[in-house]
Amino acid sequence: MKQRNISKGIYSLYVIMFMLMIPIGDLWAQDPLNISGKVVDVNNEPLIGATVQVKGKQTGTITNIEGRFSVNVQAKDILVISYMGYASQEMIASKANGATITLVEDGKTLEEVVVVGYATQKKVNLTGSVSTVNLAEQAESRPMTSLSTGLAGLSSGLYVNQGSARPNNDGATLLIRGTGNSE
Repeated sequence: MKQRNISKGIYSLYVIMFMLMIPIGDLWAQDPLNISGKVVDVNNEPLIGATVQVKGKQTGTITNIEGRFSVNVQAKDILVISYMGYASQEMIASKANGATITLVEDGKTLEEVVVVGYATQKKVNLTGSVSTVNLAEQAESRPMTSLSTGLAGLSSGLYVNQGSARPNNDGATLLIRGTGNSE
């Protein structure tokens, strides 16, 4: 009886070892692929600085001055290609190799972005006020001799002080939300 239990134990051990040696699909590590391609707009102009990222991972890159990218990924990874003002696109990494990816403008997403100093933020994340001035419309309705005089009176919180009346050099100072106090 004791011998029978020992053989059952050895048999079970062999079964477990055998099952561990069977390769099961994606459990074995895959070698990374170097995927390269090009990102352009509908006019076939390269998109400089477009983001190419692996979906769900921190792996990614940006396009160079010619719109080209190169990234190491797994064959089944999904690449997300995005650029501000354009609709994002997803594709399987193995199909992106050598491909030219065309992004289409998306005016809806561009309306949600506000340029702030050196960075960009979405309108919903702002705590201050946002003002938009359409200079093309203003130029049709009134004469403008310079940008500074054209902005005067068009946006609340913007103070325009013309330093001189010289042509092409009015010495204007633009102050946002008051003049401040230097004392």
